[in-house]
Amino acid sequence: MTLKRPFRSFLADPAAVMITQAAAAFDVEVPSGSYVNDPNHTRLLMRINHLGLSDYTARFNGVKIALELNAEDINKSRVTATIDPRSVDTGYVGDTDFNGEISDDAKILNASKFPEIRFVSSSVEAKSDSRLLVSGELTLLGVTRPVTLDAKFMGSTREHPFVKVPALGFSATASLDRTDFGQTFLSGVALGDEVTIEIQTEFIKQ
Repeated sequence: MTLKRPFRSFLADPAAVMITQAAAAFDVEVPSGSYVNDPNHTRLLMRINHLGLSDYTARFNGVKIALELNAEDINKSRVTATIDPRSVDTGYVGDTDFNGEISDDAKILNASKFPEIRFVSSSVEAKSDSRLLVSGELTLLGVTRPVTLDAKFMGSTREHPFVKVPALGFSATASLDRTDFGQTFLSGVALGDEVTIEIQTEFIKQ
């Protein structure tokens, strides 16, 4: 008997099987539902090369992240994040309001015109029992571009010892080219174009 379609088509796609197995192995102790980041245990760092001498590091203190967790199928989870550009904290020790300059200068973060940086996930893909790729759209300076976060599941608990609700934690990194968002300040002169983002956060169930 001659098969009317290739034998391979009777089998599940190997890549899909691997993703499904990874999602099944993603063993969180907490239930599905809505989670938000704990601001006291959230850090978002930004790094950019400075003069070829160091990776200048600043952080944003105003970060809100909403997680819609699907504990049964982690791939169906969704993440939305908003960042207040005026919350940038450079740690500058001089008399100048350097944080204000960074946030308000039209050539840099231009917070007066663009008061929010926003990320909305489009897919979550479990790569192992602790690693996720979170892809989505980042809107910065009024420009939206695709960005992928390489995330690591840090752990979970059914009852946070202080707030007595389910909680879980993640770390994540991403890289972007700031010129893709129209940010060319000192490009090729004193500042690199690649910006590295690092996030450490804990989520509390609502």
